[in-house]
Amino acid sequence: MPNKILRVFVTTTALLLVSVQTSYAHNVWCHCNFQSPKDTLDFFHLSGDVYTSHANAVKMWHESNVPLENGVLAEFEAKLDPAKALKPELFRENMQKLQQLDSQLGDLDGRLGKVIDFLRSKKASPGFNEALAKVTNSTKDIRRLSAVGTRYAEVGGKTKLATSAPKLDSVLAIYVAQREDLGMLRKKLREVIDGARDAIPLAEKGEFAQVMLSGRNAFGDKMPQFTDWFSAYDRFYVQSCMATIAVTMQIYPKGFEWLKK
Repeated sequence: MPNKILRVFVTTTALLLVSVQTSYAHNVWCHCNFQSPKDTLDFFHLSGDVYTSHANAVKMWHESNVPLENGVLAEFEAKLDPAKALKPELFRENMQKLQQLDSQLGDLDGRLGKVIDFLRSKKASPGFNEALAKVTNSTKDIRRLSAVGTRYAEVGGKTKLATSAPKLDSVLAIYVAQREDLGMLRKKLREVIDGARDAIPLAEKGEFAQVMLSGRNAFGDKMPQFTDWFSAYDRFYVQSCMATIAVTMQIYPKGFEWLKK
């Protein structure tokens, strides 16, 4: 039964893959195979757990924005029609959802830690990581969050993230990079949460939008930055995982000879 499930999984992900450079598929997770079929299966379970946690985080991020936008719209309407009420509770809901997102990213960090520990104790099938290194070195499309400059300005000027990063020459290196960049993302999110908390009194007075748009509150800076970073991190996750899928298909049936038994 596990053989059949894994065979269907590999076939399904093959249908999703066009190329590492052009794919925007989101329902992907990292592939790798090992000399032991059991190790391969265990890895796919761990990798799937990372994907599920990542996907939940993306969903929660989008959901957290809904009350914020609706709160701003309510403020606009109240300015134009005094009979309409402000809805500061929506801004508090936004902050709560951002806190929940931080907890979810903590779960993702733990899942990444588990698969990293697993990979450090195992060896991929001969030739897998060598082929992966060729794929990741031949494309400029796989860009880490730590190598992406934000488009939005801090109060003191444009923020530029570090441009140097280790090569993604193994599945382990990919997961380590994902976890390192996640740490950067969580730090930025906590700045956003602090800014959201400080901005709630403004929302209660109906002054949230005008202060945010004028750039006189940290939330107005941090939220666009985090949006930019979150999108970059999500893109890096997808593209780095797609590289491992490409390699799995490239060297197949190597590492999966047991599927034919």
